[in-house]
Amino acid sequence: MKIVLNKERLNSAYVQTIKDISLQKIMNCYQCGKCTAGCPVADYMDIVPNEMMRLVMLGEIEKLLSSKAIWLCTSCFQCGTRCPKGIEVHRVFEALRSIALREGKNYTDIEKLPDEMLDEMPQQAIIAGFRKFESLE
Repeated sequence: MKIVLNKERLNSAYVQTIKDISLQKIMNCYQCGKCTAGCPVADYMDIVPNEMMRLVMLGEIEKLLSSKAIWLCTSCFQCGTRCPKGIEVHRVFEALRSIALREGKNYTDIEKLPDEMLDEMPQQAIIAGFRKFESLE
């Protein structure tokens, strides 16, 4: 199977924004899979970390922005400690979340959370969670 690269996608503003936000050398990834092997939530992701890196490399950002994987990353840093190229994959997930939030794509709805949960949760956890999952709009 021959893969045809779309240069417009590779040089898109999305890819550049991901590089700028994450500060990672994305093209250094050689798909060893160690990030996915060490990820504690990979079993729950629709796109696992090494696949996510490949999609970024190919400029397929739209697929990533609509995936649930970008919201499931726990930022445990396991991927970065296992990567032989020193890529901190969790930073790429964070960049994708930032782009999604800037575009108004929320993962949760504050008004749909049960009052019992809000009463029991520490305020710090609520604020931290909404910073990760909610846009400012």
